[in-house]
Amino acid sequence: MIPSGYESLSEEFQIVEALDSPYPGKKFRTYLAYPDTTAPMSLTLKEIDAKRAKVYQAFLGKYHPGIATVYEVREFHDVCRVDGPTHLAVTEFIYGPSLYEYLLEHGPLCKEEALCYASQIADGLIFMHKQGFIHKDIKPDNIILAKGKDGTYVAKIIDFGIAREKKTGKYKRFPLNNKLKLLIREYLKEKGIDDFIDLDMVELADLSKEQRSSVI
Repeated sequence: MIPSGYESLSEEFQIVEALDSPYPGKKFRTYLAYPDTTAPMSLTLKEIDAKRAKVYQAFLGKYHPGIATVYEVREFHDVCRVDGPTHLAVTEFIYGPSLYEYLLEHGPLCKEEALCYASQIADGLIFMHKQGFIHKDIKPDNIILAKGKDGTYVAKIIDFGIAREKKTGKYKRFPLNNKLKLLIREYLKEKGIDDFIDLDMVELADLSKEQRSSVI
């Protein structure tokens, strides 16, 4: 199944299915694919515009265990979902439930689990920030729990669709008005990160509360 406009991919990928979007009317599509090799590997082919392509390109060739790996970004002039050509970001397909799905099935996490996932997500965000970008959409849907070789779950951040460049002085610094934000600030200090809380870390604090309460 090769979608119209992507015929040039037929020699490189086997596109298995279009992944359903939870948002009706969404212009961009995402596909599950396999490389046309003997390597047992699953990929996500995600349609993006030129602005978002710059974000994905910033992560090409850079690996972090808490971030979905970006392998390639390619431009297609014959596919136009919006004004201008469509780009495809080829990323790692992560097997496992989203944090949202996990909480719905299992209910609130114990303190140890919540802290474990929060620290893994914080590490992933620190990595993104060091590349110069803010994710801007940290929520249970955008965290996938991938099962490691030892059988335990590892939290991975996906979907850089609304991420933007982090520029000094451009973003509001949020007051530290609850214990979770203070704990995150201390964690960042230990990692040698600037002593302030940006939008991502506020969202992480809110997500941490959701993990413990399952109010999602």
